[in-house]
Amino acid sequence: MTGLQRTMNVLSGGVVAPPACGVTFIASDVLPRQSRALDPAAALARAYADAELDFAFVSSWEPWAGVLAGLLREASIAVLWVVPGVLWPALGAVGVGEGLRTIARHPGSLASELDRAAEAMLHAVATGVGLHADAVVVADDMAGETGPLVSPDFVSAHVLPRLTYAVDAAASAGVPALLHSDGDISALLPACRDAGFVGVHACVSGAEAFERVYAHARRQGLAVLGGLPARLLSGGLPAAVLAGTRLAILAQSGGLLIADDGGITTPEEYAALLAALAATRD
Repeated sequence: MTGLQRTMNVLSGGVVAPPACGVTFIASDVLPRQSRALDPAAALARAYADAELDFAFVSSWEPWAGVLAGLLREASIAVLWVVPGVLWPALGAVGVGEGLRTIARHPGSLASELDRAAEAMLHAVATGVGLHADAVVVADDMAGETGPLVSPDFVSAHVLPRLTYAVDAAASAGVPALLHSDGDISALLPACRDAGFVGVHACVSGAEAFERVYAHARRQGLAVLGGLPARLLSGGLPAAVLAGTRLAILAQSGGLLIADDGGITTPEEYAALLAALAATRD
């Protein structure tokens, strides 16, 4: 199977051997030196092909996103097209601190900001569908390490109904949708399932925390992407290899796409990520 076929198999809850592996938010300046001489799209495409990845995030807001999507499709690497959600753009429009206070006092008062963000989100989804993206990832950070940043009731009433617009727009073109959020979103997983997402990018630190989110998500019928946080990768190659081996075992339960958490900022962390992914294939 190609990387695309393997990725779609796992998104439907399947198991592939070796496990499906990929990357999320990677900047070209963390790549090996020989790749950094190229423009960002070419550099990332070459690095991902050299690593024999199955899938990769492509951030829709980057000016070279369309070029990278095309290069990845040529290499049979699944394109996971990332679009901005609605909560953080709405908070950013009024100031994050003020926005969170406003939500706590008057939950419905950010409706216009949320609606404008939803329009931008839908435009980005349409662009990805036009580029033949293989999946859409809606990026909206709704949690921290200890749980949701805003109340689950607010998310259910004001955020997820708008994110469903993206899910429906993608589904109308036969494209599945995943949710990316930082932190522990365990409390939001049933609502994510009900909104139509097929999977989540779980960004939690620590193997045990990730395994808890994975188990909870699988009980909801959701696929899970992640398992290799930058905090772990910064510990060096031995820790990365051990983590990759552990995730390879977990992936045998199905529905797991192994990847980073989006926090990689150094060439050393990227090298550790590649070592962890290689360990899943041994």
